[in-house]
Amino acid sequence: MDNLASPHVGLPDLLDPALRQRQLGTPALADPGHRHGDEQGELRDAAVSYASHGWPIVPGGPDCLPVAQPCGSPPGLSAPQALETWTHAPYPILLACGRGIDAVDIPAAEGEHTLAALRESGAIGPVVVTSHGRWLLLVTSGLPLHPTLGVRVLGSGSWAVLPPTEQHDRPHRWRIPPEAAGWTLPCRNLVQDALFQALRTTKTTRPDQH
Repeated sequence: MDNLASPHVGLPDLLDPALRQRQLGTPALADPGHRHGDEQGELRDAAVSYASHGWPIVPGGPDCLPVAQPCGSPPGLSAPQALETWTHAPYPILLACGRGIDAVDIPAAEGEHTLAALRESGAIGPVVVTSHGRWLLLVTSGLPLHPTLGVRVLGSGSWAVLPPTEQHDRPHRWRIPPEAAGWTLPCRNLVQDALFQALRTTKTTRPDQH
């Protein structure tokens, strides 16, 4: 994936103010989502919380791509690194998928049916509503979902945008925040079963097209 900084810049280098100024262009990134004051604090607090729970997060640029490609180590900042990084500027928060967490991208129309099925199985996990209105179900990394489901899975090499990042002047938000799910992720098999059930429900409730 293309990155916005030099390929020789790693995530720890973001914490060097001089290098960060030269490589990233602080003024250009200081206001990627027109965020100020309390809103920047919300991004910082969210980033620290994600990092403290072991989620592999990195800062993004205005186009929600990583601002640096990690050099020889798995992506993800520690909680202290996240605190310093997001105190400096209101970067979008990106989740590095495939590092224990994947994101299943589904239409909003199937979202509530899928949640109902997951509740029945007791496997509710964090759910993001994107700025475009689609839903991202965060699940454990693993085998692909059944192709007949027709859903996109963000896995290794992909990045999911996390709340409260704004994109195109619209916020990403939590439908089910991670703390409400106890910071646990449902296994893919349970999510797959729920998606099949939601698909059947959607088909039976959809008006006849004849």
